[in-house]
Parts: sequence; structure tokens; C-alpha cells
Amino acid sequence: MQDLAKNISTDELAKTYGISRRAVQMIAARLRRDPIARIETKVLGVRLESDEMRALDVQAGRFGMTRAAFAKKALRRASGFFDPDDDLIEIGAELSKEVRRVGNNLNQLAYHANRKALVSGSAEISPHDLATIVAMRDELKAVSDLVSKLIVTKARRRKARLDQILKALD
Repeated sequence: MQDLAKNISTDELAKTYGISRRAVQMIAARLRRDPIARIETKVLGVRLESDEMRALDVQAGRFGMTRAAFAKKALRRASGFFDPDDDLIEIGAELSKEVRRVGNNLNQLAYHANRKALVSGSAEISPHDLATIVAMRDELKAVSDLVSKLIVTKARRRKARLDQILKALD
């Protein structure tokens, strides 16, 4: 991956790694499309006593996860990393769509106000447009409050779940 970033030719990479030019091109394309594929990872080896390993396996099984996935998730959460779950991602996408809709409406109002100013020389906003802008401002405030509430609620649930996991590992 680092070689791709250094602008080494496709031919050189294929020869170095013993793969085809097409394979190098496909890997490069995947890396350009998938930012996660560009993240460098490290391996962590951890020694556990037999009873600790059994407890880890039991907890991983309770959450339907592999040992490695469970340990990684527990370490990430204990370290303060934010891993959104499926419902949070879905809600975030819906909120983004709503905010974009409001933003588009505001852009249309600004366009019409600017157009009116250019044509008539007056930049006065009509009472209707002003009421629409105020309503959109209130909508954005409500969306912002919902996002804050959602994140706080999710954070509390995750902390409680992490506390439960860590308590089970004690």
C-alpha cells in the first residue's frame, strides 16, 4: 500500500510482488475507492490465563462475536473510540438527508433574494420568505437538538454495555 502512494510504476510493483499488472491496478482502484483499506493496522498479541480466555470466549459468544472482534471492540470502546452501530448509521443518514433538504431550501431563498436584488435593485426580503427562513432555522435547531440527544443517549447505552462487559471480564 505504501508503494502505491510512492508513485512506483505498475510494472515495478507487479515484478516486486510477483503479481500481474492487472492485479496491481485492481488493488490501486480498491484503495482509491475504500479509505478504510488505506488504514495501516498493527497486530496486538495478548497473553491471558486459561480462566480469562474462557471468560472472554463466553462474553464474545453472548454478543455473537468472535474472540478477536469482541476484544477489539472492548479495547476500542474502553479507549474512547466511537464505533457507530447500524441503527445509529441509519438515523445519521436520515438526519443528513433532512439537513440537506433544509439547506437546499435556504439556498433557493438566497438565490431568489439575490436575483430580485439584481433585477429590481431591491434586496428586501418578503414577509413570506422571512417566515420561511425563520421556520427553517427552527427546524435546523430541532434537528441539532435531536442529534445531540441521540448521541448522548447512544453514548450512555454504550457506556452501560461496556461497563457490563468489563464487569463480566473481572
